[in-house]
Amino acid sequence: EFVGDKDLSWKNAQASLQDGSKFVKEILEMSGASFVTRKSLERMDAVGKLRPSALEDGNPAAFAMAVYLEAVIDAAQEKLGMKVQPVKELPPPAENPPAWPIKIPFKDINQSLSDAIKFRRT
Repeated sequence: EFVGDKDLSWKNAQASLQDGSKFVKEILEMSGASFVTRKSLERMDAVGKLRPSALEDGNPAAFAMAVYLEAVIDAAQEKLGMKVQPVKELPPPAENPPAWPIKIPFKDINQSLSDAIKFRRT
């Protein structure tokens, strides 16, 4: 997929990788994330996940290419609104929560809603 083709077979990947300089040229023709689409991201994901750290102690060119592709994928996901935002863990509350369920007057809804959020309750 990284070379613009939809054949995800290993045989096709081997053919693309036979000529390293041609492969690098095809990768760089992607112009970063400029031409990466949602569909191409899905196909890249189907191939597998990048793990540049696994290549760090091996071939420097392979490591550099993996880091570059990881950056391209990250930028494309952000551009397309597909980037998963990390869930922020709320700090544990200093006090104990009220004993739910509770009845509250209408005027206290905002405060009770804040308490429910603080204690991660609905």
